[in-house]
Amino acid sequence: MRLCAATKTLKDRLNLSWFGVWEKSFGQGYQVGKNFEDNFRKGKIGPHRAQMISDWITSEDPALADKLEQDVLLARGDPADPISPARQRWNGFLQKHARFKNVEAYRQSVSKGLIELSRREPLAEPKLRLNEEFYVELKVPFDGFCAALQGFEGFWYPLPLRGEALSVPVSAGNQRFPQAETESDTDTFCEAADQGVHRFLFVSVTDKKSLEWFNGFRVGEPIDFDRLNELAERLTSSSANTWRMNRLNLMIA
Repeated sequence: MRLCAATKTLKDRLNLSWFGVWEKSFGQGYQVGKNFEDNFRKGKIGPHRAQMISDWITSEDPALADKLEQDVLLARGDPADPISPARQRWNGFLQKHARFKNVEAYRQSVSKGLIELSRREPLAEPKLRLNEEFYVELKVPFDGFCAALQGFEGFWYPLPLRGEALSVPVSAGNQRFPQAETESDTDTFCEAADQGVHRFLFVSVTDKKSLEWFNGFRVGEPIDFDRLNELAERLTSSSANTWRMNRLNLMIA
C-alpha cells in the first residue's frame, strides 16, 4: 500500500479534510504549498514530511502503518534495500502471523521518590517521550518461554527481557516485561536517543529449543533478514498451538 492510499483511507475513516490531515501530521499552523496535495498524490513530497505523515498514521492505526513501512523507507532513501526478497519474506511473515492484540504498553509513574505502577490503563495514544519509562504486559496463552525483537527504521534488534537475557520463562496469563531481576524490584524499558516509530515483537513458545535461534545475537546490532527468516521457518514448521507472536507499535517523540 502506498503512503497516499493509506492516508486517504485514514482520512476518510476519520472524516477529515486534507487540511485536517496536514494539521494532524505537521501540527497546527504548519503551512504547505497550494500544490502540496497534488504532489503528495504523485509521491513527490520530501522524506521528512512523508515520515511525519507516516508517524501520524502509526499513532492512529498501527496495523495500517505497518503496511507502509517499505514505502516510507523508499521515500527516505534508506541505504539498505527495502524491497529485497529477504525483507519481503520477513514482512509477509509478520503480516500473516504477528497480531496486534494481547499486548499493551503502560507508563511508569514516579511519585514522592517512589516508583509506582501506572493506573492499569493502556496508553490512550501509542506515544511516549524520550527517557520516559514504560513497561509492557503480554497475555501468554501457555506456560513456556518468551523472547522479543525491537524494530526501528526498518531493522530489527534483539530486545532483552530480563537483565541481558534474550529469552525468559513465562507462565500462562499476563506477563510484565522487562522482568525484574529480583522479586523485590521492578524494571522498565526506556528510549533515550531515537525518536520515531518503535516496533515491539514478542515470540512465545512452549519449547525452549524454539528460541535457541536468539543465542549469539548482540544487543544493539541489527539482525540480518536471512536470519530473521530462519526464525520464521523454525516457527512455522512447528505446531500452531505451540507458539504465538504478538506485536505493538509505539511512537517515541
